[in-house]
Amino acid sequence: MVAYYWNTWYFLAAVFGAVSSLLLGAWISSAANGTPITGGYCVYFTATQPLICLSLLFACDARVAKAHYGGLPRHVYSAWTPCSLRAVFRALILTSVNLIGVLCFDAIMVLTGTGMHPHLAAVLCFVVLQSLATSLIYSIVEIAADPRTAGIVSAILCYAWILLPGDLPDYATPYVANALRTVGLNLNGTVMSPAEAASRASVGPVMVVVPIVVLLVAYVLLSRFRREGVERK
Repeated sequence: MVAYYWNTWYFLAAVFGAVSSLLLGAWISSAANGTPITGGYCVYFTATQPLICLSLLFACDARVAKAHYGGLPRHVYSAWTPCSLRAVFRALILTSVNLIGVLCFDAIMVLTGTGMHPHLAAVLCFVVLQSLATSLIYSIVEIAADPRTAGIVSAILCYAWILLPGDLPDYATPYVANALRTVGLNLNGTVMSPAEAASRASVGPVMVVVPIVVLLVAYVLLSRFRREGVERK
């Protein structure tokens, strides 16, 4: 399945883009307000990470657009439809690329003497959930329309939350909000003061789990309705 759906150069380019965005974010934050290198997390999560993810998904879909059938053994298609295979592979690819990007960034922090963040495991958990949410949103829109529309709609949804007023961005994207809170950063990359950390409402586990469950249920239902519609035709 990996050989059919993927190309090594796509993966390497995505990793390079992820690490570059983290380093660029750290440099911008440091030059703008003296934020330590961890400020790169903010730019990565709120700016370039969604773009990297969506570009990656679109490149993968473009690669297999002309070959939905025939590239895998026949028994695979008896259990998985091409649509489901793409959804699973999207989640695996986005998760692996984002995890590698953050781990490389922390490795660079260690080499530069900054030190690895003590709550790295929590950040990685939120990265995995953010990757799953992005891939599910893309897959849902793809079922309802097509990959090109899925890329456009997903991009709008991934970036619109940044413009929301007040605490709404925290609830619109709880994974990004919790990841930044874990490393002690605000959305603009500045270090949170003790007063800011105390005043910000905590995003509980319910707000973290519910979006993934809702997206997964929506994907399963839409996929089932689409398959039934094709069978009737």
